[in-house]
Amino acid sequence: MSISEEVWTMSIPVRRFAAAAACLLIGCTPESRNLTVPEGLRQIHVRTFENNTYELGIEDLVTHKTVEALLKDAQVAVVEEAHANAVLRGKVQKYIREPIAFDQNNVATLYRVYLVVQAELYDQKTQQSFWVEPLIDHQTTYSPISPPIETEAMAKERLAGLVATDLLTRVTQGWINLKK
Repeated sequence: MSISEEVWTMSIPVRRFAAAAACLLIGCTPESRNLTVPEGLRQIHVRTFENNTYELGIEDLVTHKTVEALLKDAQVAVVEEAHANAVLRGKVQKYIREPIAFDQNNVATLYRVYLVVQAELYDQKTQQSFWVEPLIDHQTTYSPISPPIETEAMAKERLAGLVATDLLTRVTQGWINLKK
C-alpha cells in the first residue's frame, strides 16, 4: 500500500491531526533572515540612557541590556560614537514599585514594578531623527516571600531585558516603512 493510499484509509480525525502536524512542521522550518536595516546604518552607538527617576543605576541596566541585545543579534555593529552612523539615546522616564498583595500582618508579599523609557535613533552626520519611541513601557511582578522567590533586582533585570528587546526590534525591523 502506498503512502497516499495509507493516508486515505486513516480516519478523518487522524487525517486532520496529520495535516495540522505537517503545517506546524512547515511553519517551524528555519528561514533566512531578511536584514531590514539600511546598508549605511549598520554601525550604531548606544549612549548611556538618562535617568529621570530616583532609582539609582536603572539607566545603566537598561543601557547594558540594550547593548547586549544588539550584540547578540549581530545585525548591527555597536561601536564608539565617533565611528557610528547612528546613535541610539534614551531616557528612563519612570520606575515605580508598588505592593499589590499583603499577608495577614499587612506585610507586602507581592510587588508590581513599572518601567517607562523613551528612545530615539538619529543620524550621526545630520543629527536628524530616524525614529522616536516616546513610550516603551513594561511591567512585571515579583515576590520576595512566596515561591518562586525573586528580588527587586531580578525584576528590574527582566524589565530592562523587555525594553532592550523592544529597542532591538525597532532598530532592526523598524525600517520597513521608513525607506526613502
